[in-house]
Amino acid sequence: MVQNDHVNTGLSLENIKWALTQSHSNNWHPLTWISHMVDCQFFGLNAGPHHLTNVIIHTLNSILLFLVMARVTGGLWPSAMVAAIFALHPTHVESVAWISERKDVLSTFFWILAMGAYCSYAQQPSRKRYGLALLWFLFGLMSKPMVITFPAVLFLLDYWPLNRFGMGASKSKQTLQSVPFKRLLLEKVPFFMLSVLSVPVTLYAQRNAGPSLHDMSFAVRISNALLSYLRYIGKLFWPVDLSILYPHSHTVPATGILLGTILLLLAITVLVLVFGKKYRYLPVGWFWYVGTLLPVIGIIQVGNQAMADRYTYIPFIGLSFILAWGLPTWLRHLPFSHYLVRIGAMVMLVFFTLGTWRQVTLWQHSITLFEHACEVTDHNYLMQDFTARAYRIRGQAPETIAYWQASLASKPEQPTILNELSWMMSTTEDIDLRDPELSLEYARQACQLTGQKNPEMLDTLAAAYAANGYFTNAVDTMVKALSLATTEE
Repeated sequence: MVQNDHVNTGLSLENIKWALTQSHSNNWHPLTWISHMVDCQFFGLNAGPHHLTNVIIHTLNSILLFLVMARVTGGLWPSAMVAAIFALHPTHVESVAWISERKDVLSTFFWILAMGAYCSYAQQPSRKRYGLALLWFLFGLMSKPMVITFPAVLFLLDYWPLNRFGMGASKSKQTLQSVPFKRLLLEKVPFFMLSVLSVPVTLYAQRNAGPSLHDMSFAVRISNALLSYLRYIGKLFWPVDLSILYPHSHTVPATGILLGTILLLLAITVLVLVFGKKYRYLPVGWFWYVGTLLPVIGIIQVGNQAMADRYTYIPFIGLSFILAWGLPTWLRHLPFSHYLVRIGAMVMLVFFTLGTWRQVTLWQHSITLFEHACEVTDHNYLMQDFTARAYRIRGQAPETIAYWQASLASKPEQPTILNELSWMMSTTEDIDLRDPELSLEYARQACQLTGQKNPEMLDTLAAAYAANGYFTNAVDTMVKALSLATTEE
Protein backbone atom coordinates (compact mmCIF):
# COMPACT_ATOMS: atom_id res chain seq x y z
CA MET A 1 0.00 0.00 0.00
CA VAL A 2 2.80 2.44 0.92
CA GLN A 3 4.39 2.00 -2.50
CA ASN A 4 1.09 2.20 -4.41
CA ASP A 5 0.80 5.72 -5.82
CA HIS A 6 -2.87 5.22 -6.61
CA VAL A 7 -3.54 4.72 -2.90
CA ASN A 8 -1.03 6.91 -1.10
CA THR A 9 -1.98 10.00 -3.13
CA GLY A 10 -5.49 9.92 -1.68
CA LEU A 11 -8.86 10.34 -3.29
CA SER A 12 -9.20 11.39 -6.92
CA LEU A 13 -11.34 10.35 -9.85
CA GLU A 14 -8.34 8.70 -11.49
CA ASN A 15 -7.53 6.69 -8.36
CA ILE A 16 -11.14 5.62 -7.86
CA LYS A 17 -11.30 4.51 -11.51
CA TRP A 18 -8.11 2.51 -10.95
CA ALA A 19 -9.62 0.85 -7.87
CA LEU A 20 -12.74 -0.16 -9.79
CA THR A 21 -10.97 -1.50 -12.88
CA GLN A 22 -7.68 -3.05 -11.70
CA SER A 23 -6.86 -6.27 -9.81
CA HIS A 24 -3.80 -5.12 -7.89
CA SER A 25 -2.16 -7.36 -5.23
CA ASN A 26 -3.99 -10.43 -6.55
CA ASN A 27 -7.39 -9.12 -5.47
CA TRP A 28 -10.26 -7.10 -6.83
CA HIS A 29 -11.54 -5.18 -3.82
CA PRO A 30 -12.19 -1.60 -4.92
CA LEU A 31 -13.99 -0.48 -1.76
CA THR A 32 -11.04 -1.60 0.33
CA TRP A 33 -8.67 0.42 -1.85
CA ILE A 34 -10.96 3.43 -1.64
CA SER A 35 -11.07 3.17 2.15
CA HIS A 36 -7.26 3.25 2.20
CA MET A 37 -7.34 6.27 -0.11
CA VAL A 38 -9.62 8.08 2.34
CA ASP A 39 -7.13 7.41 5.15
CA CYS A 40 -4.26 8.65 3.02
CA GLN A 41 -6.26 11.73 2.03
CA PHE A 42 -6.64 12.81 5.67
CA PHE A 43 -3.65 11.22 7.44
CA GLY A 44 -1.03 10.65 4.76
CA LEU A 45 1.18 7.63 5.45
CA ASN A 46 1.12 8.00 9.24
CA ALA A 47 0.41 4.40 10.25
CA GLY A 48 -1.38 5.23 13.53
CA PRO A 49 -4.66 6.51 12.07
CA HIS A 50 -4.72 3.67 9.53
CA HIS A 51 -4.50 1.18 12.40
CA LEU A 52 -7.17 3.10 14.28
CA THR A 53 -9.54 2.83 11.31
CA ASN A 54 -9.22 -0.95 11.40
CA VAL A 55 -9.86 -0.96 15.15
CA ILE A 56 -12.95 1.23 14.73
CA ILE A 57 -14.39 -1.01 12.00
CA HIS A 58 -13.69 -4.13 14.09
CA THR A 59 -15.41 -2.52 17.07
CA LEU A 60 -18.41 -1.62 14.91
CA ASN A 61 -18.52 -5.19 13.63
CA SER A 62 -18.65 -6.53 17.19
CA ILE A 63 -21.44 -4.13 18.18
CA LEU A 64 -23.45 -4.81 15.02
CA LEU A 65 -23.09 -8.56 15.47
CA PHE A 66 -24.48 -8.26 18.99
CA LEU A 67 -27.38 -6.05 17.91
CA VAL A 68 -28.38 -8.28 14.99
CA MET A 69 -28.19 -11.53 16.97
CA ALA A 70 -29.97 -10.07 20.00
CA ARG A 71 -32.80 -8.75 17.84
CA VAL A 72 -33.32 -11.87 15.79
CA THR A 73 -32.89 -14.47 18.57
CA GLY A 74 -34.16 -12.59 21.61
CA GLY A 75 -31.16 -14.02 23.47
CA LEU A 76 -29.36 -11.07 25.06
CA TRP A 77 -26.57 -12.86 26.91
CA PRO A 78 -25.78 -15.51 24.26
CA SER A 79 -25.63 -12.72 21.66
CA ALA A 80 -23.29 -10.75 23.93
CA MET A 81 -21.10 -13.85 24.23
CA VAL A 82 -20.94 -14.26 20.45
CA ALA A 83 -19.95 -10.61 20.06
CA ALA A 84 -17.38 -10.82 22.86
CA ILE A 85 -15.68 -13.88 21.35
CA PHE A 86 -15.62 -12.11 18.01
CA ALA A 87 -14.20 -8.92 19.51
CA LEU A 88 -11.53 -10.50 21.72
CA HIS A 89 -10.34 -13.68 20.04
CA PRO A 90 -6.55 -13.66 19.41
CA THR A 91 -6.80 -15.05 15.87
CA HIS A 92 -8.61 -11.85 14.85
CA VAL A 93 -5.62 -9.68 15.73
CA GLU A 94 -4.12 -10.36 12.31
CA SER A 95 -7.17 -8.96 10.51
CA VAL A 96 -7.13 -5.80 12.62
CA ALA A 97 -3.44 -5.09 13.29
CA TRP A 98 -2.35 -5.74 9.70
CA ILE A 99 -3.39 -2.54 7.94
CA SER A 100 -3.61 -4.13 4.50
CA GLU A 101 -6.06 -6.70 5.91
CA ARG A 102 -8.62 -3.91 5.97
CA LYS A 103 -10.48 -6.10 3.49
CA ASP A 104 -11.32 -8.55 6.30
CA VAL A 105 -12.87 -6.06 8.68
CA LEU A 106 -14.55 -4.03 5.93
CA SER A 107 -16.10 -6.99 4.10
CA THR A 108 -17.37 -8.36 7.42
CA PHE A 109 -18.88 -4.96 8.22
CA PHE A 110 -20.98 -5.22 5.07
CA TRP A 111 -21.65 -8.93 5.74
CA ILE A 112 -23.22 -8.13 9.12
CA LEU A 113 -25.17 -5.19 7.69
CA ALA A 114 -26.49 -7.50 4.94
CA MET A 115 -27.36 -10.14 7.52
CA GLY A 116 -29.22 -7.59 9.61
CA ALA A 117 -31.10 -6.24 6.60
CA TYR A 118 -32.08 -9.76 5.50
CA CYS A 119 -33.34 -10.65 8.96
CA SER A 120 -35.38 -7.43 9.02
CA TYR A 121 -36.78 -8.35 5.62
CA ALA A 122 -37.67 -11.84 6.84
CA GLN A 123 -39.52 -10.38 9.82
CA GLN A 124 -41.21 -7.58 7.88
CA PRO A 125 -40.88 -8.16 4.12
CA SER A 126 -40.35 -5.07 1.97
CA ARG A 127 -38.44 -4.23 -1.19
CA LYS A 128 -36.38 -1.67 0.69
CA ARG A 129 -35.09 -4.17 3.25
CA TYR A 130 -34.43 -6.78 0.57
CA GLY A 131 -32.66 -4.23 -1.61
CA LEU A 132 -30.49 -3.11 1.30
CA ALA A 133 -29.44 -6.70 1.99
CA LEU A 134 -28.49 -7.14 -1.65
CA LEU A 135 -26.62 -3.83 -1.74
CA TRP A 136 -24.64 -4.54 1.44
CA PHE A 137 -23.71 -7.95 0.06
CA LEU A 138 -22.49 -6.36 -3.17
CA PHE A 139 -20.37 -3.96 -1.13
CA GLY A 140 -19.01 -6.92 0.80
CA LEU A 141 -17.92 -8.63 -2.42
CA MET A 142 -16.27 -5.37 -3.47
CA SER A 143 -14.32 -5.38 -0.20
CA LYS A 144 -13.18 -9.02 -0.20
CA PRO A 145 -14.50 -11.94 -2.27
CA MET A 146 -14.41 -14.33 0.72
CA VAL A 147 -17.99 -13.26 1.50
CA ILE A 148 -19.06 -15.22 -1.58
CA THR A 149 -20.70 -17.85 0.68
CA PHE A 150 -23.18 -15.35 2.14
CA PRO A 151 -26.18 -16.56 0.07
CA ALA A 152 -25.78 -20.09 1.47
CA VAL A 153 -25.60 -18.69 5.00
CA LEU A 154 -28.98 -17.04 4.42
CA PHE A 155 -30.51 -20.53 4.21
CA LEU A 156 -28.92 -21.32 7.57
CA LEU A 157 -30.42 -18.17 9.07
CA ASP A 158 -33.81 -19.20 7.66
CA TYR A 159 -33.48 -22.46 9.61
CA TRP A 160 -32.28 -20.75 12.79
CA PRO A 161 -32.94 -18.30 14.29
CA LEU A 162 -35.58 -17.10 11.81
CA ASN A 163 -37.37 -20.50 11.72
CA ARG A 164 -38.75 -19.78 8.26
CA PHE A 165 -38.69 -23.50 7.48
CA GLY A 166 -41.26 -23.93 10.27
CA MET A 167 -39.42 -26.95 11.69
CA GLY A 168 -39.93 -27.26 15.41
CA ALA A 169 -40.78 -24.77 18.10
CA SER A 170 -38.64 -21.83 19.03
CA LYS A 171 -38.38 -19.82 22.24
CA SER A 172 -37.51 -16.70 20.29
CA LYS A 173 -40.14 -13.99 20.21
CA GLN A 174 -39.04 -13.33 16.66
CA THR A 175 -40.12 -16.77 15.37
CA LEU A 176 -41.73 -16.52 11.94
CA GLN A 177 -44.27 -18.70 10.22
CA SER A 178 -42.98 -21.19 7.68
CA VAL A 179 -42.33 -19.99 4.15
CA PRO A 180 -42.59 -22.22 1.06
CA PHE A 181 -39.17 -23.51 0.04
CA LYS A 182 -39.68 -22.23 -3.52
CA ARG A 183 -39.96 -18.69 -2.20
CA LEU A 184 -36.92 -19.14 0.04
CA LEU A 185 -34.97 -20.32 -2.97
CA LEU A 186 -36.14 -17.51 -5.26
CA GLU A 187 -35.19 -14.94 -2.62
CA LYS A 188 -31.59 -16.11 -2.79
CA VAL A 189 -31.26 -16.13 -6.60
CA PRO A 190 -30.01 -12.51 -6.91
CA PHE A 191 -27.50 -13.14 -4.13
CA PHE A 192 -26.21 -16.29 -5.80
CA MET A 193 -25.99 -14.43 -9.11
CA LEU A 194 -23.68 -11.86 -7.53
CA SER A 195 -21.57 -14.67 -6.06
CA VAL A 196 -21.32 -16.44 -9.40
CA LEU A 197 -20.29 -13.22 -11.15
CA SER A 198 -17.54 -12.63 -8.60
CA VAL A 199 -15.88 -16.04 -9.19
CA PRO A 200 -14.18 -15.35 -12.56
CA VAL A 201 -13.17 -11.87 -11.37
CA THR A 202 -11.52 -13.37 -8.28
CA LEU A 203 -9.78 -16.17 -10.17
CA TYR A 204 -8.46 -13.69 -12.73
CA ALA A 205 -7.17 -11.37 -10.01
CA GLN A 206 -5.40 -14.24 -8.22
CA ARG A 207 -3.87 -15.84 -11.30
CA ASN A 208 -0.32 -14.82 -10.24
CA ALA A 209 -0.69 -15.22 -6.47
CA GLY A 210 2.05 -17.81 -5.93
CA PRO A 211 1.45 -21.58 -5.60
CA SER A 212 -1.87 -22.67 -7.06
CA LEU A 213 -3.87 -25.78 -7.88
CA HIS A 214 -1.44 -26.35 -10.75
CA ASP A 215 1.49 -26.64 -8.31
CA MET A 216 -0.05 -29.08 -5.81
CA SER A 217 -1.82 -32.37 -6.38
CA PHE A 218 -5.47 -32.69 -5.44
CA ALA A 219 -4.54 -35.19 -2.72
CA VAL A 220 -2.21 -32.65 -1.09
CA ARG A 221 -4.78 -29.88 -1.25
CA ILE A 222 -7.74 -31.89 0.01
CA SER A 223 -5.78 -33.48 2.87
CA ASN A 224 -4.50 -30.09 4.01
CA ALA A 225 -8.07 -28.74 3.84
CA LEU A 226 -9.43 -31.54 6.01
CA LEU A 227 -6.66 -31.17 8.58
CA SER A 228 -7.07 -27.40 8.62
CA TYR A 229 -10.74 -27.69 9.58
CA LEU A 230 -9.65 -29.41 12.80
CA ARG A 231 -6.63 -27.17 13.33
CA TYR A 232 -8.80 -24.07 13.18
CA ILE A 233 -11.11 -25.56 15.83
CA GLY A 234 -8.02 -26.11 17.95
CA LYS A 235 -7.08 -22.45 17.47
CA LEU A 236 -10.56 -21.42 18.64
CA PHE A 237 -10.13 -23.11 22.02
CA TRP A 238 -6.35 -22.84 22.39
CA PRO A 239 -5.17 -19.76 20.46
CA VAL A 240 -1.48 -19.98 21.26
CA ASP A 241 1.61 -20.16 19.02
CA LEU A 242 -0.19 -18.11 16.37
CA SER A 243 1.83 -17.29 13.28
CA ILE A 244 1.49 -14.77 10.48
CA LEU A 245 2.31 -17.66 8.14
CA TYR A 246 1.79 -21.40 8.60
CA PRO A 247 3.97 -23.07 5.95
CA HIS A 248 2.39 -25.62 3.65
CA SER A 249 3.87 -29.10 3.95
CA HIS A 250 3.18 -29.91 0.25
CA THR A 251 2.75 -33.54 1.31
CA VAL A 252 -0.09 -35.93 2.10
CA PRO A 253 -0.10 -36.86 5.82
CA ALA A 254 0.13 -40.42 7.08
CA THR A 255 -2.89 -42.58 6.29
CA GLY A 256 -3.81 -42.97 9.96
CA ILE A 257 -3.84 -39.21 10.57
CA LEU A 258 -5.89 -38.53 7.46
CA LEU A 259 -8.39 -41.32 8.21
CA GLY A 260 -8.76 -40.14 11.80
CA THR A 261 -9.39 -36.58 10.61
CA ILE A 262 -12.08 -37.70 8.17
CA LEU A 263 -13.82 -39.85 10.79
CA LEU A 264 -13.78 -37.07 13.37
CA LEU A 265 -15.22 -34.51 10.93
CA LEU A 266 -17.90 -37.00 9.90
CA ALA A 267 -18.70 -37.75 13.54
CA ILE A 268 -19.15 -34.05 14.33
CA THR A 269 -21.37 -33.62 11.27
CA VAL A 270 -23.55 -36.62 12.19
CA LEU A 271 -23.93 -35.39 15.77
CA VAL A 272 -25.01 -31.89 14.79
CA LEU A 273 -27.52 -33.37 12.33
CA VAL A 274 -28.92 -35.82 14.89
CA PHE A 275 -29.32 -33.19 17.61
CA GLY A 276 -30.01 -30.38 15.16
CA LYS A 277 -33.78 -30.79 15.24
CA LYS A 278 -33.83 -30.06 18.96
CA TYR A 279 -30.90 -27.63 19.06
CA ARG A 280 -31.09 -25.85 15.75
CA TYR A 281 -28.07 -23.65 16.42
CA LEU A 282 -25.87 -26.77 16.16
CA PRO A 283 -26.17 -27.39 12.39
CA VAL A 284 -26.31 -23.65 11.72
CA GLY A 285 -23.11 -23.00 13.66
CA TRP A 286 -21.27 -26.01 12.23
CA PHE A 287 -22.22 -25.50 8.59
CA TRP A 288 -21.61 -21.74 8.93
CA TYR A 289 -18.06 -22.64 10.00
CA VAL A 290 -17.51 -25.28 7.32
CA GLY A 291 -19.10 -23.29 4.53
CA THR A 292 -17.57 -19.88 5.13
CA LEU A 293 -14.10 -21.42 5.38
CA LEU A 294 -14.53 -23.26 2.09
CA PRO A 295 -13.27 -20.45 -0.21
CA VAL A 296 -9.97 -20.23 1.70
CA ILE A 297 -9.51 -23.77 2.99
CA GLY A 298 -6.98 -24.54 0.25
CA ILE A 299 -8.84 -26.78 -2.18
CA ILE A 300 -8.17 -24.00 -4.67
CA GLN A 301 -4.72 -23.04 -3.40
CA VAL A 302 -3.64 -19.41 -3.57
CA GLY A 303 -0.40 -18.48 -1.84
CA ASN A 304 2.10 -20.38 0.30
CA GLN A 305 0.07 -20.82 3.50
CA ALA A 306 -1.45 -24.02 4.82
CA MET A 307 -3.89 -21.94 6.87
CA ALA A 308 -4.13 -18.37 8.17
CA ASP A 309 -5.48 -16.75 11.33
CA ARG A 310 -7.22 -14.04 9.31
CA TYR A 311 -9.38 -16.68 7.63
CA THR A 312 -11.20 -17.29 10.94
CA TYR A 313 -12.69 -13.79 11.08
CA ILE A 314 -16.14 -14.79 9.78
CA PRO A 315 -16.11 -18.62 10.23
CA PHE A 316 -15.59 -18.50 14.02
CA ILE A 317 -18.93 -16.67 14.34
CA GLY A 318 -20.63 -19.98 13.55
CA LEU A 319 -18.73 -21.92 16.20
CA SER A 320 -19.41 -19.16 18.72
CA PHE A 321 -23.16 -19.76 18.19
CA ILE A 322 -22.64 -23.31 19.42
CA LEU A 323 -20.68 -22.15 22.47
CA ALA A 324 -22.97 -19.27 23.40
CA TRP A 325 -26.27 -21.14 23.10
CA GLY A 326 -25.01 -24.65 23.74
CA LEU A 327 -23.08 -24.38 26.99
CA PRO A 328 -25.97 -22.92 29.05
CA THR A 329 -28.26 -25.60 27.63
CA TRP A 330 -25.93 -28.53 28.21
CA LEU A 331 -24.95 -27.45 31.73
CA ARG A 332 -28.42 -26.48 32.96
CA HIS A 333 -28.95 -29.73 34.87
CA LEU A 334 -25.78 -29.32 36.92
CA PRO A 335 -25.85 -27.73 40.38
CA PHE A 336 -25.21 -23.99 40.26
CA SER A 337 -25.28 -24.13 36.45
CA HIS A 338 -25.86 -20.38 36.12
CA TYR A 339 -22.72 -19.67 38.09
CA LEU A 340 -20.75 -22.28 36.17
CA VAL A 341 -21.75 -20.74 32.85
CA ARG A 342 -20.91 -17.22 33.97
CA ILE A 343 -17.58 -18.18 35.50
CA GLY A 344 -16.69 -20.28 32.48
CA ALA A 345 -17.56 -17.43 30.12
CA MET A 346 -15.49 -14.97 32.15
CA VAL A 347 -12.48 -17.30 32.27
CA MET A 348 -12.70 -17.88 28.53
CA LEU A 349 -12.91 -14.18 27.72
CA VAL A 350 -10.06 -13.29 30.09
CA PHE A 351 -7.95 -16.00 28.43
CA PHE A 352 -8.80 -14.61 24.98
CA THR A 353 -8.07 -11.05 26.13
CA LEU A 354 -4.64 -11.99 27.46
CA GLY A 355 -3.89 -13.87 24.25
CA THR A 356 -4.99 -10.89 22.16
CA TRP A 357 -2.82 -8.54 24.23
CA ARG A 358 0.16 -10.84 23.72
CA GLN A 359 -0.54 -11.09 20.00
CA VAL A 360 -0.85 -7.32 19.60
CA THR A 361 2.61 -6.83 21.12
CA LEU A 362 4.10 -9.01 18.38
CA TRP A 363 2.86 -6.53 15.77
CA GLN A 364 5.01 -3.70 17.14
CA HIS A 365 7.56 -4.20 14.38
CA SER A 366 8.55 -6.70 11.70
CA ILE A 367 11.31 -8.48 13.60
CA THR A 368 9.18 -9.47 16.61
CA LEU A 369 6.40 -10.65 14.30
CA PHE A 370 8.59 -12.63 11.92
CA GLU A 371 10.86 -14.10 14.60
CA HIS A 372 7.84 -15.33 16.52
CA ALA A 373 6.58 -17.06 13.38
CA CYS A 374 9.97 -18.77 13.01
CA GLU A 375 9.84 -19.90 16.64
CA VAL A 376 6.36 -21.45 16.59
CA THR A 377 6.51 -23.13 13.16
CA ASP A 378 8.92 -25.58 11.54
CA HIS A 379 10.81 -25.09 8.27
CA ASN A 380 9.19 -21.71 7.71
CA TYR A 381 11.60 -20.59 5.01
CA LEU A 382 9.55 -17.56 4.01
CA MET A 383 9.42 -16.14 7.53
CA GLN A 384 13.14 -16.83 7.95
CA ASP A 385 13.74 -14.90 4.73
CA PHE A 386 11.52 -12.02 5.90
CA THR A 387 13.31 -11.91 9.25
CA ALA A 388 16.67 -11.75 7.51
CA ARG A 389 15.51 -8.86 5.34
CA ALA A 390 14.19 -7.01 8.38
CA TYR A 391 17.56 -7.36 10.09
CA ARG A 392 19.33 -6.26 6.91
CA ILE A 393 17.34 -3.01 6.91
CA ARG A 394 18.67 -2.43 10.42
CA GLY A 395 22.21 -3.15 9.25
CA GLN A 396 22.59 -6.22 11.50
CA ALA A 397 24.62 -8.48 9.23
CA PRO A 398 25.21 -11.44 11.60
CA GLU A 399 21.46 -11.94 12.20
CA THR A 400 20.75 -11.40 8.50
CA ILE A 401 23.18 -14.12 7.45
CA ALA A 402 21.99 -16.50 10.19
CA TYR A 403 18.33 -16.28 9.16
CA TRP A 404 19.09 -16.59 5.46
CA GLN A 405 21.13 -19.71 6.15
CA ALA A 406 18.26 -21.06 8.22
CA SER A 407 15.92 -20.36 5.31
CA LEU A 408 18.21 -22.30 2.97
CA ALA A 409 18.27 -25.18 5.45
CA SER A 410 14.46 -25.23 5.34
CA LYS A 411 14.35 -24.97 1.55
CA PRO A 412 17.75 -25.27 -0.17
CA GLU A 413 17.07 -24.25 -3.77
CA GLN A 414 16.30 -20.54 -3.39
CA PRO A 415 18.38 -18.60 -5.94
CA THR A 416 17.49 -15.16 -4.60
CA ILE A 417 18.66 -15.97 -1.08
CA LEU A 418 21.75 -17.75 -2.37
CA ASN A 419 22.55 -14.62 -4.33
CA GLU A 420 22.00 -12.30 -1.35
CA LEU A 421 24.18 -14.45 0.92
CA SER A 422 26.95 -14.65 -1.65
CA TRP A 423 27.02 -10.88 -2.08
CA MET A 424 27.13 -10.24 1.67
CA MET A 425 29.88 -12.77 2.30
CA SER A 426 32.10 -11.46 -0.46
CA THR A 427 31.61 -7.72 0.08
CA THR A 428 30.98 -7.26 3.83
CA GLU A 429 33.44 -5.12 5.77
CA ASP A 430 33.08 -7.42 8.78
CA ILE A 431 36.12 -9.73 8.53
CA ASP A 432 34.48 -12.32 10.80
CA LEU A 433 31.54 -12.67 8.41
CA ARG A 434 33.51 -12.69 5.17
CA ASP A 435 33.76 -16.15 3.62
CA PRO A 436 34.92 -15.96 -0.03
CA GLU A 437 34.82 -19.69 -0.65
CA LEU A 438 31.26 -20.13 0.66
CA SER A 439 30.28 -16.97 -1.19
CA LEU A 440 31.50 -18.48 -4.46
CA GLU A 441 29.63 -21.71 -3.77
CA TYR A 442 26.38 -19.84 -3.10
CA ALA A 443 26.82 -17.72 -6.25
CA ARG A 444 27.45 -20.76 -8.43
CA GLN A 445 24.32 -22.47 -7.08
CA ALA A 446 22.21 -19.37 -7.69
CA CYS A 447 23.42 -19.04 -11.29
CA GLN A 448 22.94 -22.73 -11.92
CA LEU A 449 19.34 -22.58 -10.66
CA THR A 450 18.57 -19.63 -12.96
CA GLY A 451 20.31 -21.11 -15.99
CA GLN A 452 23.13 -18.51 -16.11
CA LYS A 453 20.58 -16.01 -17.46
CA ASN A 454 20.14 -13.59 -14.57
CA PRO A 455 22.43 -10.53 -14.91
CA GLU A 456 22.20 -9.63 -11.22
CA MET A 457 23.24 -13.10 -10.12
CA LEU A 458 26.05 -13.21 -12.67
CA ASP A 459 27.23 -9.88 -11.25
CA THR A 460 27.30 -11.47 -7.79
CA LEU A 461 29.20 -14.46 -9.17
CA ALA A 462 31.77 -12.07 -10.67
CA ALA A 463 32.22 -10.41 -7.28
CA ALA A 464 32.66 -13.82 -5.65
CA TYR A 465 35.31 -14.80 -8.26
CA ALA A 466 37.18 -11.55 -7.57
CA ALA A 467 37.00 -12.08 -3.80
CA ASN A 468 38.69 -15.46 -4.31
CA GLY A 469 41.36 -14.05 -6.67
CA TYR A 470 39.92 -15.56 -9.86
CA PHE A 471 40.09 -12.29 -11.78
CA THR A 472 39.88 -13.78 -15.29
CA ASN A 473 36.68 -15.61 -14.37
CA ALA A 474 35.39 -12.44 -12.76
CA VAL A 475 35.94 -10.38 -15.92
CA ASP A 476 34.39 -13.03 -18.20
CA THR A 477 31.36 -13.35 -15.94
CA MET A 478 30.92 -9.57 -15.70
CA VAL A 479 31.04 -9.27 -19.49
CA LYS A 480 28.30 -11.91 -19.76
CA ALA A 481 26.20 -10.11 -17.13
CA LEU A 482 26.53 -6.80 -19.01
CA SER A 483 25.61 -8.47 -22.26
CA LEU A 484 22.45 -9.99 -20.79
CA ALA A 485 21.49 -6.72 -19.09
CA THR A 486 21.90 -4.84 -22.37
CA THR A 487 19.79 -7.42 -24.21
CA GLU A 488 16.98 -7.13 -21.63
CA GLU A 489 16.91 -3.37 -22.05
